Amino acid sequence: MAYRLVPEHGPGQFDLARTRDNLMGTYRYRGINQPEFYKDPVARRLLGNYLVLFEGLTQIYVATKDFGGAFEALQFAEMNIPPHAMDDDRMWRALSLRYRDVARGYYDQGNRDSSRVALENLLRMNPELGSQNEIGQIFNLWKAAEPDS
Repeated sequence: MAYRLVPEHGPGQFDLARTRDNLMGTYRYRGINQPEFYKDPVARRLLGNYLVLFEGLTQIYVATKDFGGAFEALQFAEMNIPPHAMDDDRMWRALSLRYRDVARGYYDQGNRDSSRVALENLLRMNPELGSQNEIGQIFNLWKAAEPDS
């Protein structure tokens, strides 16, 4: 992968370009997103390692305010390593919460449409969030504030 051992925790640990190239260009995810392909329990658990790397990639994108890059990484991960390929959906639930970070970043930049799309993806991946906290209410307020509503 593209982690570095460095003297102290910081931005130099993670090579953004190299990780992105590896995860979204070099590595092939053949058969992972196809439910008819058999994946033994060990293989399904090992897929979580990719999700950890996608989470790191998304975190760096958010930290550098590249919300488009973060959204693209989340969509790529979801398409190639979908929740149904995993034994335990907790890894995906944790990663999908990054849609919230993307939505907030877009919102802070004044990009409501992209923010709404990210929130819709968050609620699609975690529908129970809409009833458990203010995310669903925020989404409804944004819709109500639209000039064409």
